[in-house]
Amino acid sequence: MVPLAEAWDSGASQWTKQRRVEYANYLGDDRHLVAVSQRSNRQKSDQDVTTWIVPDNPSQRCRYLADQVAIKLAWDLNADPAEQAAMRRIAEECPDTDVTVNPVP
Repeated sequence: MVPLAEAWDSGASQWTKQRRVEYANYLGDDRHLVAVSQRSNRQKSDQDVTTWIVPDNPSQRCRYLADQVAIKLAWDLNADPAEQAAMRRIAEECPDTDVTVNPVP
């Protein structure tokens, strides 16, 4: 959900090697690794919500955003000002969507 390169840019670069390995291999929350088509994976690549947000499936925007926010919060990852603005803009479409953060080790 939050690609390794995006995690790196959002604070994982300051983590220990062990913490990065834990993040890359974490299976304790189904939202961390979502199966998508090869085409979708290539389209998204390592983009964040400033440049990519479920363009082919608007009905999933709210869920996608909630999952992104939850993972970033759980791992104490940052969102730069442009990303925060994009998240707020998208969240306006999602007034009834809750963000559930599951603690990570």
